Amino acid sequence: MSALSLLIIFFLLPALVVISKNVLWFVYFWQIKEYRIDRVVSYYRFDREYKPKERFEFISKILLVGASVILLLVPFGQLRILIPILTYVLYVIAFQNAVRSIISKGLTRPRIKSIRNILLLTGSFSTAAIALLIGYLIFNNNQQVAANLPELFGGVFSDLTPSQSYAIAYAAYVLVFASIFALLLDLLTFLIVTVFVSLTEPLSQYRRQRLIKKASSIIKRNKTLRIVAVTGSYGKTTTKEMLYQILSKHFITVKTPENKNTEVGVAMTIIDSIKQDTEVFIAEMGAYRKGEIYNSTKIAPPDISIVTAVGDQHLSIFGSVENIFHAKYEIVEGLKS
Repeated sequence: MSALSLLIIFFLLPALVVISKNVLWFVYFWQIKEYRIDRVVSYYRFDREYKPKERFEFISKILLVGASVILLLVPFGQLRILIPILTYVLYVIAFQNAVRSIISKGLTRPRIKSIRNILLLTGSFSTAAIALLIGYLIFNNNQQVAANLPELFGGVFSDLTPSQSYAIAYAAYVLVFASIFALLLDLLTFLIVTVFVSLTEPLSQYRRQRLIKKASSIIKRNKTLRIVAVTGSYGKTTTKEMLYQILSKHFITVKTPENKNTEVGVAMTIIDSIKQDTEVFIAEMGAYRKGEIYNSTKIAPPDISIVTAVGDQHLSIFGSVENIFHAKYEIVEGLKS
C-alpha cells in the first residue's frame, strides 16, 4: 500500500467512523418511527431538540462546505490547504464525541433481524463506498488539474524541488477533495437512508398485507376468543397491563407486547401468540392518523372497547383534538355487532 493511500485512510478514518455511526442512527430512527414520513416530519418540526455540540458540528460542516467551494473558486490558492486541515480537526472532535457517547450510552443501532433494516444498511453503506470509489477515479484521472498541481496552491510548495512540490501538491489536492467528499457524504447521510426507505416501501407493504391476512384468518378460526381493545391519548398501556394482570388469573390471556400497537404490531402478536385455546386477547391500538385504529379492529374485531382518554398527544400529526377524538372513537365503531 502506498504512502498516499495510508495518508488518505488516516485522514478519512475519523470521518468514516462518524458517518457510519450516523447511518446506524438514521436507520434506527426510521425504524422507531415505523418508516413513516409523517412521524419523521413531525419529529423534526416540533420535537427535535439539538444539543450545543450537535448544533456546532452541523453548522461547522455547512460552513466548511461553503468555504471549500469559495476557496476553490477564488485565486488565493494558498488558502486551499486550510480545507483538509479544518475538516480533519472537525472530524477528530466529532469522533471523540461519538466515542464518548458509545462508551456512556452504548451504540444505538437498528434491529438487525429485520430484512428491511439489513437492506437499508447495505444500500446506504454501498452507496457511500461507490461514491468514494467514483470520486477517487475522477480526481485521480483528471490530467488537466494534475498538470498544474503546484499552482493550485499558490506557490505554497515553491521552496521544494519540482518532484517534491508535485508529490506534496498532489497529496494536498487529494485531501482537499476527500474533505469535500466526506462533508457532503455526512450531510447527505439522512437523505441516502431516506431514499432506501422509499425504495424498500413496496416490499414492506407486501409483507404488511401478508401479516394482516394471516392474522385475520387466525382470529376467524378461533370462535371462542374474546377481544378487548384499548386506545387513548395516554394511559392505554397501563390499562392494558392492569387488565392482563387481572384476566390472566382466570383465562388464557394474550396481550400486545410493550407499545406495539399499530396494525402490524397487532397482527404480529396474533401470529406469534394466539393459539386455539387462547380465551382473551387484549390489544392496545394506537394511531397517527384517522383510519388506522379502524383497520386494526378489522384484524381483531373487539367484543369490548376501552377509550382511556382523549388529549393533545400527537397533535402535530393529527392537526386538531377533534381529529384525535374521531381517530380514537374508531375503536368503538369497530365493535362487533
